[in-house]
Amino acid sequence: MKKILLTNRFYVATACIVVLYVFLGNYSAGFYFTTALLLALVVMSVVDYSKLSKASEGLRVRRITTEKLSLGDLQKIEYPVNNESEQKLRLKIFDSLPFQFNYRKEVVHAVIESGDYENFIFEFIPKERGRYLFGDINVWMTSHQLRLVSLKKTFEASMESKVLPSIIQMKKYDLYTLEKAAHLFGIKKIRTIGENDEFEVIRNYQQGDFYKSINWKASSRRGELMVNQYQDTRQQEIYCLIDKGRTMELPFEGLSLLDYSINASLVISNIALQKSDRMGLITFGKKIDTFLVADSRSHQLSKILESLYAQATDFQEHNYELLYMSVKRNISKRSILFLYTNFENMVELDRNIQFLQLLSRSHLLVVINFINTTLEEAATDVIATKLSEVYDQAIAQKLYYEKYRIHQELNNRGIQSILTTPEKLTIQVINKYLEIKSKRAR
Repeated sequence: MKKILLTNRFYVATACIVVLYVFLGNYSAGFYFTTALLLALVVMSVVDYSKLSKASEGLRVRRITTEKLSLGDLQKIEYPVNNESEQKLRLKIFDSLPFQFNYRKEVVHAVIESGDYENFIFEFIPKERGRYLFGDINVWMTSHQLRLVSLKKTFEASMESKVLPSIIQMKKYDLYTLEKAAHLFGIKKIRTIGENDEFEVIRNYQQGDFYKSINWKASSRRGELMVNQYQDTRQQEIYCLIDKGRTMELPFEGLSLLDYSINASLVISNIALQKSDRMGLITFGKKIDTFLVADSRSHQLSKILESLYAQATDFQEHNYELLYMSVKRNISKRSILFLYTNFENMVELDRNIQFLQLLSRSHLLVVINFINTTLEEAATDVIATKLSEVYDQAIAQKLYYEKYRIHQELNNRGIQSILTTPEKLTIQVINKYLEIKSKRAR
Protein backbone atom coordinates (compact mmCIF):
# COMPACT_ATOMS: atom_id res chain seq x y z
CA MET A 1 0.00 0.00 0.00
CA LYS A 2 1.29 3.42 -0.95
CA LYS A 3 1.70 5.92 1.82
CA ILE A 4 0.18 9.40 1.37
CA LEU A 5 1.02 12.68 3.05
CA LEU A 6 -0.65 16.05 2.63
CA THR A 7 1.86 18.75 1.76
CA ASN A 8 2.44 22.14 3.38
CA ARG A 9 0.69 23.75 0.42
CA PHE A 10 -2.50 21.79 1.24
CA TYR A 11 -2.40 22.89 4.89
CA VAL A 12 -1.79 26.53 3.94
CA ALA A 13 -4.76 26.41 1.56
CA THR A 14 -6.92 24.83 4.28
CA ALA A 15 -5.86 27.49 6.79
CA CYS A 16 -6.82 30.24 4.34
CA ILE A 17 -10.26 28.68 3.86
CA VAL A 18 -10.75 28.49 7.64
CA VAL A 19 -9.89 32.19 7.97
CA LEU A 20 -12.41 33.00 5.24
CA TYR A 21 -15.04 30.97 7.12
CA VAL A 22 -14.37 33.00 10.25
CA PHE A 23 -14.83 36.32 8.50
CA LEU A 24 -17.41 35.41 5.84
CA GLY A 25 -19.27 32.46 7.35
CA ASN A 26 -22.05 34.63 8.78
CA TYR A 27 -22.99 35.75 5.27
CA SER A 28 -24.74 33.30 3.00
CA ALA A 29 -22.73 34.32 -0.08
CA GLY A 30 -19.51 34.10 1.89
CA PHE A 31 -20.48 30.71 3.30
CA TYR A 32 -21.20 29.26 -0.15
CA PHE A 33 -18.02 30.79 -1.55
CA THR A 34 -15.77 29.29 1.14
CA THR A 35 -17.59 25.94 0.89
CA ALA A 36 -16.97 25.94 -2.86
CA LEU A 37 -13.29 26.65 -2.21
CA LEU A 38 -13.09 23.75 0.25
CA LEU A 39 -14.75 21.37 -2.23
CA ALA A 40 -12.42 22.58 -4.96
CA LEU A 41 -9.42 21.90 -2.70
CA VAL A 42 -10.68 18.37 -1.98
CA VAL A 43 -11.33 17.68 -5.68
CA MET A 44 -7.90 19.01 -6.70
CA SER A 45 -6.27 16.88 -4.01
CA VAL A 46 -8.05 13.76 -5.28
CA VAL A 47 -7.08 14.59 -8.88
CA ASP A 48 -3.51 15.26 -7.77
CA TYR A 49 -3.35 11.92 -5.97
CA SER A 50 -4.85 10.08 -8.96
CA LYS A 51 -2.33 11.55 -11.40
CA LEU A 52 0.52 11.05 -8.96
CA SER A 53 -0.43 7.42 -8.38
CA LYS A 54 -0.43 6.80 -12.12
CA ALA A 55 2.88 8.62 -12.55
CA SER A 56 4.49 6.55 -9.80
CA GLU A 57 4.08 3.43 -11.95
CA GLY A 58 6.51 4.91 -14.46
CA LEU A 59 9.17 5.94 -11.95
CA ARG A 60 12.33 3.83 -11.66
CA VAL A 61 15.03 4.40 -9.02
CA ARG A 62 18.11 2.26 -8.36
CA ARG A 63 21.25 2.39 -6.23
CA ILE A 64 24.68 1.66 -7.71
CA THR A 65 27.65 1.15 -5.42
CA THR A 66 30.43 -1.39 -5.04
CA GLU A 67 30.44 -4.36 -2.69
CA LYS A 68 33.92 -3.36 -1.53
CA LEU A 69 34.39 0.17 -0.20
CA SER A 70 37.69 1.81 0.72
CA LEU A 71 38.35 3.03 4.27
CA GLY A 72 39.06 6.76 4.59
CA ASP A 73 38.65 7.49 0.87
CA LEU A 74 35.97 9.47 -0.94
CA GLN A 75 33.34 7.04 -2.24
CA LYS A 76 30.16 7.62 -4.18
CA ILE A 77 26.72 6.10 -4.54
CA GLU A 78 24.87 6.62 -7.81
CA TYR A 79 21.08 6.91 -8.03
CA PRO A 80 19.85 6.51 -11.63
CA VAL A 81 16.32 7.93 -11.87
CA ASN A 82 14.10 7.24 -14.88
CA ASN A 83 10.77 9.08 -15.16
CA GLU A 84 8.75 7.20 -17.79
CA SER A 85 5.50 8.90 -16.79
CA GLU A 86 3.78 11.78 -18.58
CA GLN A 87 4.13 14.08 -15.59
CA LYS A 88 6.91 16.31 -14.29
CA LEU A 89 7.79 15.20 -10.75
CA ARG A 90 9.43 16.61 -7.66
CA LEU A 91 11.39 13.93 -5.81
CA LYS A 92 12.91 13.46 -2.39
CA ILE A 93 14.92 10.25 -2.22
CA PHE A 94 15.61 8.79 1.22
CA ASP A 95 17.98 5.85 1.18
CA SER A 96 18.20 3.36 4.06
CA LEU A 97 21.91 3.97 4.56
CA PRO A 98 24.08 1.97 7.00
CA PHE A 99 23.99 3.22 10.59
CA GLN A 100 27.73 4.00 10.37
CA PHE A 101 26.86 6.94 8.09
CA ASN A 102 24.76 8.61 10.80
CA TYR A 103 22.86 10.32 7.97
CA ARG A 104 19.07 10.66 8.10
CA LYS A 105 18.30 13.33 5.49
CA GLU A 106 17.34 12.90 1.86
CA VAL A 107 20.20 11.94 -0.46
CA VAL A 108 18.54 13.48 -3.52
CA HIS A 109 16.16 16.44 -3.82
CA ALA A 110 15.38 17.18 -7.46
CA VAL A 111 12.83 17.88 -10.19
CA ILE A 112 12.77 15.49 -13.14
CA GLU A 113 10.95 16.09 -16.40
CA SER A 114 8.57 13.64 -18.03
CA GLY A 115 10.51 11.01 -20.00
CA ASP A 116 13.86 12.13 -18.55
CA TYR A 117 16.71 10.01 -17.19
CA GLU A 118 19.11 11.50 -14.64
CA ASN A 119 21.95 10.09 -12.56
CA PHE A 120 22.40 11.61 -9.09
CA ILE A 121 25.53 11.11 -6.96
CA PHE A 122 25.86 10.99 -3.17
CA GLU A 123 29.44 11.18 -1.83
CA PHE A 124 30.72 9.95 1.53
CA ILE A 125 33.90 8.84 3.33
CA PRO A 126 33.75 5.54 5.31
CA LYS A 127 35.31 6.00 8.74
CA GLU A 128 34.98 2.43 10.04
CA ARG A 129 35.93 -0.96 8.68
CA GLY A 130 33.27 -3.67 8.67
CA ARG A 131 29.92 -4.68 7.19
CA TYR A 132 27.73 -1.88 5.83
CA LEU A 133 24.08 -2.87 5.37
CA PHE A 134 21.92 -0.91 2.92
CA GLY A 135 18.13 -1.14 3.04
CA ASP A 136 15.37 -0.15 0.62
CA ILE A 137 15.07 3.19 -1.17
CA ASN A 138 12.08 5.38 -0.22
CA VAL A 139 10.98 8.05 -2.68
CA TRP A 140 8.52 10.82 -1.81
CA MET A 141 7.07 12.39 -4.95
CA THR A 142 4.82 15.36 -5.61
CA SER A 143 3.44 16.77 -8.84
CA HIS A 144 5.16 19.87 -10.14
CA GLN A 145 1.92 21.86 -10.60
CA LEU A 146 -0.52 21.26 -7.73
CA ARG A 147 1.81 19.89 -5.02
CA LEU A 148 -1.09 19.13 -2.66
CA VAL A 149 -0.35 15.46 -2.05
CA SER A 150 2.92 13.62 -1.51
CA LEU A 151 3.13 9.94 -2.40
CA LYS A 152 5.70 7.46 -1.08
CA LYS A 153 7.04 4.61 -3.19
CA THR A 154 9.55 2.03 -1.93
CA PHE A 155 12.10 0.32 -4.17
CA GLU A 156 13.70 -2.89 -2.96
CA ALA A 157 17.46 -2.36 -2.84
CA SER A 158 18.81 -4.26 0.18
CA MET A 159 22.50 -5.11 -0.12
CA GLU A 160 25.69 -5.45 1.88
CA SER A 161 29.06 -3.80 1.29
CA LYS A 162 32.36 -4.35 3.05
CA VAL A 163 34.55 -1.42 4.03
CA LEU A 164 38.08 -2.74 3.59
CA PRO A 165 41.48 -1.15 4.23
CA SER A 166 42.16 1.54 1.64
CA ILE A 167 42.23 -0.23 -1.73
CA ILE A 168 42.28 3.16 -3.47
CA GLN A 169 45.40 4.17 -1.55
CA MET A 170 46.99 0.82 -2.37
CA LYS A 171 46.43 1.38 -6.09
CA LYS A 172 47.59 4.99 -5.81
CA TYR A 173 50.92 3.82 -4.41
CA ASP A 174 51.20 0.89 -6.79
CA LEU A 175 54.87 0.12 -7.50
CA TYR A 176 54.61 0.81 -11.21
CA THR A 177 52.81 4.09 -10.60
CA LEU A 178 55.48 5.14 -8.10
CA GLU A 179 58.26 4.42 -10.55
CA LYS A 180 56.68 6.80 -13.06
CA ALA A 181 55.61 9.60 -10.70
CA ALA A 182 57.59 9.18 -7.48
CA HIS A 183 58.23 12.93 -7.12
CA LEU A 184 54.49 13.64 -7.01
CA PHE A 185 54.00 11.41 -3.95
CA GLY A 186 57.14 12.39 -2.05
CA ILE A 187 58.88 9.05 -2.67
CA LYS A 188 62.64 9.38 -2.51
CA LYS A 189 64.73 7.92 -5.31
CA ILE A 190 67.54 6.27 -3.40
CA ARG A 191 70.76 5.35 -5.12
CA THR A 192 71.72 1.72 -4.65
CA ILE A 193 74.87 1.24 -2.60
CA GLY A 194 77.34 -1.17 -4.20
CA GLU A 195 76.10 -4.07 -6.33
CA ASN A 196 72.87 -5.96 -6.20
CA ASP A 197 73.36 -9.67 -5.71
CA GLU A 198 71.04 -11.63 -8.02
CA PHE A 199 72.07 -12.08 -11.65
CA GLU A 200 69.44 -10.91 -14.14
CA VAL A 201 70.87 -10.53 -17.68
CA ILE A 202 74.01 -9.78 -19.77
CA ARG A 203 73.76 -6.49 -21.67
CA ASN A 204 75.91 -3.95 -23.53
CA TYR A 205 78.22 -1.78 -21.47
CA GLN A 206 76.96 1.77 -20.81
CA GLN A 207 78.94 4.69 -19.49
CA GLY A 208 78.82 4.70 -15.70
CA ASP A 209 78.50 0.92 -15.28
CA PHE A 210 80.56 -0.57 -12.45
CA TYR A 211 83.78 -1.97 -13.95
CA LYS A 212 83.69 -5.10 -11.78
CA SER A 213 80.46 -6.16 -13.49
CA ILE A 214 82.16 -6.51 -16.91
CA ASN A 215 81.78 -10.05 -18.30
CA TRP A 216 85.12 -10.59 -20.09
CA LYS A 217 84.15 -13.90 -21.70
CA ALA A 218 80.98 -12.47 -23.21
CA SER A 219 82.90 -9.35 -24.28
CA SER A 220 85.53 -11.42 -26.15
CA ARG A 221 82.83 -13.40 -27.98
CA ARG A 222 80.86 -10.29 -29.00
CA GLY A 223 83.85 -8.07 -29.69
CA GLU A 224 82.46 -5.33 -27.45
CA LEU A 225 82.17 -4.73 -23.73
CA MET A 226 79.35 -6.66 -22.07
CA VAL A 227 78.32 -6.41 -18.42
CA ASN A 228 76.38 -8.58 -16.01
CA GLN A 229 73.24 -6.84 -14.76
CA TYR A 230 72.11 -7.72 -11.27
CA GLN A 231 68.88 -7.08 -9.44
CA ASP A 232 67.84 -6.70 -5.82
CA THR A 233 67.60 -9.81 -3.71
CA ARG A 234 64.15 -11.34 -4.08
CA GLN A 235 62.13 -13.51 -1.72
CA GLN A 236 63.09 -11.34 1.27
CA GLU A 237 60.71 -12.08 4.13
CA ILE A 238 58.89 -8.98 5.38
CA TYR A 239 56.37 -8.84 8.21
CA CYS A 240 54.03 -6.06 9.30
CA LEU A 241 53.63 -6.21 13.10
CA ILE A 242 50.55 -4.20 14.11
CA ASP A 243 49.98 -3.23 17.74
CA LYS A 244 46.26 -3.39 18.65
CA GLY A 245 46.64 -1.99 22.17
CA ARG A 246 44.59 0.85 23.61
CA THR A 247 46.97 3.62 22.45
CA MET A 248 46.29 2.69 18.80
CA GLU A 249 42.66 3.81 19.13
CA LEU A 250 43.61 7.51 19.18
CA PRO A 251 41.67 9.29 16.39
CA PHE A 252 43.15 11.64 13.79
CA GLU A 253 41.07 13.10 10.95
CA GLY A 254 38.30 10.57 11.58
CA LEU A 255 40.52 7.46 11.52
CA SER A 256 42.32 5.71 14.37
CA LEU A 257 46.05 5.02 14.44
CA LEU A 258 45.16 1.38 13.90
CA ASP A 259 43.32 2.32 10.69
CA TYR A 260 46.32 4.30 9.42
CA SER A 261 48.61 1.37 10.24
CA ILE A 262 46.35 -1.08 8.44
CA ASN A 263 46.18 1.11 5.32
CA ALA A 264 49.97 1.53 5.28
CA SER A 265 50.48 -2.23 5.79
CA LEU A 266 48.28 -3.00 2.80
CA VAL A 267 50.21 -0.55 0.61
CA ILE A 268 53.65 -1.85 1.59
CA SER A 269 52.44 -5.45 1.20
CA ASN A 270 51.33 -4.74 -2.36
CA ILE A 271 54.66 -3.08 -3.24
CA ALA A 272 56.76 -5.80 -1.61
CA LEU A 273 54.87 -8.56 -3.41
CA GLN A 274 55.38 -6.75 -6.72
CA LYS A 275 59.11 -6.77 -5.97
CA SER A 276 58.87 -10.56 -5.45
CA ASP A 277 59.38 -10.36 -1.68
CA ARG A 278 57.52 -12.62 0.73
CA MET A 279 54.96 -10.75 2.81
CA GLY A 280 53.52 -11.75 6.18
CA LEU A 281 51.37 -10.23 8.94
CA ILE A 282 51.19 -10.31 12.73
CA THR A 283 48.62 -8.45 14.82
CA PHE A 284 48.84 -8.45 18.59
CA GLY A 285 47.56 -6.84 21.75
CA LYS A 286 47.39 -8.72 25.00
CA LYS A 287 47.65 -11.88 22.86
CA ILE A 288 48.62 -12.77 19.29
CA ASP A 289 45.47 -12.37 17.19
CA THR A 290 46.77 -12.95 13.65
CA PHE A 291 49.85 -14.74 12.37
CA LEU A 292 50.02 -14.97 8.58
CA VAL A 293 53.19 -16.70 7.38
CA ALA A 294 55.20 -14.74 4.79
CA ASP A 295 54.50 -15.82 1.21
CA SER A 296 54.86 -14.36 -2.27
CA ARG A 297 52.15 -16.28 -4.12
CA SER A 298 49.43 -14.41 -5.99
CA HIS A 299 46.71 -14.97 -3.39
CA GLN A 300 48.79 -13.59 -0.50
CA LEU A 301 47.57 -10.00 -0.91
CA SER A 302 43.95 -11.17 -0.73
CA LYS A 303 44.72 -13.12 2.45
CA ILE A 304 46.37 -10.04 3.98
CA LEU A 305 43.40 -7.87 2.97
CA GLU A 306 40.89 -10.27 4.52
CA SER A 307 42.98 -10.50 7.71
CA LEU A 308 43.26 -6.71 8.06
CA TYR A 309 39.55 -6.15 7.36
CA ALA A 310 38.36 -7.53 10.70
CA GLN A 311 41.02 -6.05 13.02
CA ALA A 312 40.00 -3.91 16.00
CA THR A 313 41.72 -2.56 19.09
CA ASP A 314 41.32 -4.61 22.26
CA PHE A 315 41.72 -1.58 24.62
CA GLN A 316 44.33 -3.43 26.68
CA GLU A 317 48.09 -3.18 27.12
CA HIS A 318 50.26 -4.70 24.42
CA ASN A 319 52.34 -7.76 25.29
CA TYR A 320 55.79 -7.44 23.69
CA GLU A 321 57.17 -10.46 25.49
CA LEU A 322 54.54 -12.63 23.85
CA LEU A 323 55.27 -10.96 20.49
CA TYR A 324 58.98 -11.75 20.81
CA MET A 325 58.32 -15.38 21.74
CA SER A 326 55.94 -15.79 18.80
CA VAL A 327 58.43 -14.28 16.31
CA LYS A 328 61.28 -16.38 17.71
CA ARG A 329 59.23 -19.58 17.46
CA ASN A 330 57.72 -19.00 14.00
CA ILE A 331 60.18 -16.88 11.98
CA SER A 332 63.53 -18.62 11.56
CA LYS A 333 64.86 -16.64 8.58
CA ARG A 334 66.22 -13.12 9.12
CA SER A 335 63.41 -10.81 8.07
CA ILE A 336 62.41 -7.16 7.89
CA LEU A 337 59.89 -6.32 10.63
CA PHE A 338 57.80 -3.15 10.39
CA LEU A 339 56.37 -2.61 13.89
CA TYR A 340 53.42 -0.17 14.00
CA THR A 341 52.98 0.98 17.59
CA ASN A 342 52.48 4.11 19.69
CA PHE A 343 54.79 4.56 22.68
CA GLU A 344 53.54 7.60 24.59
CA ASN A 345 56.38 8.00 27.12
CA MET A 346 59.83 6.74 28.11
CA VAL A 347 58.42 4.63 30.96
CA GLU A 348 56.42 2.58 28.48
CA LEU A 349 59.45 2.22 26.19
CA ASP A 350 61.77 1.20 29.05
CA ARG A 351 59.31 -1.52 30.02
CA ASN A 352 59.51 -3.09 26.55
CA ILE A 353 62.92 -2.08 25.15
CA GLN A 354 64.53 -5.42 26.07
CA PHE A 355 62.12 -7.30 23.80
CA LEU A 356 62.67 -4.83 20.96
CA GLN A 357 66.43 -5.33 21.26
CA LEU A 358 66.01 -9.10 21.19
CA LEU A 359 63.94 -8.77 18.02
CA SER A 360 66.53 -6.48 16.39
CA ARG A 361 69.32 -9.00 17.01
CA SER A 362 67.66 -11.65 14.87
CA HIS A 363 65.83 -9.42 12.39
CA LEU A 364 65.93 -5.96 10.87
CA LEU A 365 63.40 -4.17 13.09
CA VAL A 366 61.83 -0.83 12.15
CA VAL A 367 59.74 0.71 14.94
CA ILE A 368 57.08 3.14 13.70
CA ASN A 369 55.83 5.63 16.29
CA PHE A 370 53.28 8.40 15.83
CA ILE A 371 53.40 12.14 16.47
CA ASN A 372 50.24 13.47 18.09
CA THR A 373 49.40 16.37 15.75
CA THR A 374 47.06 17.94 18.31
CA LEU A 375 49.89 18.05 20.87
CA GLU A 376 52.24 19.37 18.22
CA GLU A 377 49.94 22.31 17.54
CA ALA A 378 49.42 22.97 21.26
CA ALA A 379 53.17 22.81 21.94
CA THR A 380 54.42 24.92 19.04
CA ASP A 381 51.65 27.09 17.59
CA VAL A 382 49.66 28.37 20.58
CA ILE A 383 50.73 31.66 22.16
CA ALA A 384 49.89 31.36 25.87
CA THR A 385 48.45 34.52 27.46
CA LYS A 386 46.77 33.11 30.58
CA LEU A 387 48.30 31.12 33.41
CA SER A 388 46.11 28.10 32.61
CA GLU A 389 47.25 28.25 28.97
CA VAL A 390 50.88 28.34 30.11
CA TYR A 391 50.32 25.16 32.14
CA ASP A 392 48.55 23.46 29.22
CA GLN A 393 51.32 24.40 26.81
CA ALA A 394 54.03 23.19 29.20
CA ILE A 395 52.34 19.79 29.51
CA ALA A 396 51.84 19.59 25.74
CA GLN A 397 55.51 20.41 25.13
CA LYS A 398 56.63 17.74 27.61
CA LEU A 399 54.50 15.06 25.95
CA TYR A 400 55.44 16.24 22.45
CA TYR A 401 59.20 16.21 23.00
CA GLU A 402 58.92 12.88 24.83
CA LYS A 403 58.20 11.36 21.41
CA TYR A 404 61.54 12.63 20.10
CA ARG A 405 63.31 11.20 23.15
CA ILE A 406 61.77 7.81 22.36
CA HIS A 407 62.87 8.11 18.73
CA GLN A 408 66.43 9.02 19.78
CA GLU A 409 66.60 6.24 22.38
CA LEU A 410 65.63 3.62 19.81
CA ASN A 411 68.32 4.87 17.42
CA ASN A 412 70.90 4.86 20.23
CA ARG A 413 70.04 1.20 20.90
CA GLY A 414 70.66 0.35 17.24
CA ILE A 415 66.98 0.01 16.36
CA GLN A 416 65.76 1.76 13.22
CA SER A 417 62.85 4.08 13.94
CA ILE A 418 60.30 6.17 12.07
CA LEU A 419 58.57 9.08 13.84
CA THR A 420 55.74 10.36 11.69
CA THR A 421 52.35 12.02 11.63
CA PRO A 422 49.47 9.67 10.68
CA GLU A 423 48.85 11.29 7.28
CA LYS A 424 52.51 10.84 6.23
CA LEU A 425 52.78 7.26 7.49
CA THR A 426 52.42 5.49 4.15
CA ILE A 427 55.07 7.62 2.40
CA GLN A 428 57.51 7.21 5.29
CA VAL A 429 57.12 3.42 5.32
CA ILE A 430 57.58 3.17 1.54
CA ASN A 431 60.73 5.31 1.71
CA LYS A 432 62.16 3.16 4.51
CA TYR A 433 61.40 -0.04 2.59
CA LEU A 434 63.10 1.28 -0.57
CA GLU A 435 66.05 2.49 1.51
CA ILE A 436 66.48 -0.94 3.10
CA LYS A 437 66.22 -2.70 -0.24
CA SER A 438 68.78 -0.35 -1.80
CA LYS A 439 71.30 -1.02 0.97
CA ARG A 440 70.58 -4.77 0.93
CA ALA A 441 70.21 -4.56 4.72
CA ARG A 442 68.93 -7.91 5.91
